[in-house]
Amino acid sequence: MVAAAKALGITRQTAGKLLADAGVGTVRRMSQVDIARAREAHAASESARSIGRRLGFSTHTILKAIRDD
Repeated sequence: MVAAAKALGITRQTAGKLLADAGVGTVRRMSQVDIARAREAHAASESARSIGRRLGFSTHTILKAIRDD
């Protein structure tokens, strides 16, 4: 969504509102499989940023997932 917002010259929040108004869901939560993959990659010394890009989540979301028990 961030890339689409940048391409359109609007904020991420505006893009989210427009999509929500159109009935498009924008929330994607990490599944247990995603969390396991993130933890495995982190244990193998992959950066949170790299993991996030590969799995499609923000660095913050990856860090939160690998720290939560």
